[in-house]
Amino acid sequence: MAATATAAPLFLVDTNAIPDAVADEVARLTPRRLLVIGDEIADGVVQALRASAEDVVRIGGADAAELSVALSQALFPGPMNTVYVAPDADHAWWAAGTTAIRNDPGPLLFVAADSVSEAVLAEIAALPHGSWSYRMTVDGFE
Repeated sequence: MAATATAAPLFLVDTNAIPDAVADEVARLTPRRLLVIGDEIADGVVQALRASAEDVVRIGGADAAELSVALSQALFPGPMNTVYVAPDADHAWWAAGTTAIRNDPGPLLFVAADSVSEAVLAEIAALPHGSWSYRMTVDGFE
């Protein structure tokens, strides 16, 4: 999601460590900015990443919905034509959502199976928009 919005690669790290392959690739790419997505990544991992980039920013939230709102606010400040809404229990959307976003950019907001959080509703209302196109997926059906 974040990687697609910024045309950057997405790397997965362990909670308390950076896999050697990831560290090697980050060193090879010499990024100016790294986004650390999620509050559960240890501070030591974030500190280690600071040696690899000028700017390391942590984006987190209390749950998947709040995290998706924080990412939306950080990565999609301009007008949006598409907002993706997906179930937060379906972790496959974290990866699969990037394909859809790459083709039609817009934030991917997560909701519970039976409700939409106030944070997500407020973000949808606050997003600058042109002509809206909502894409909602429930149990894999659009």
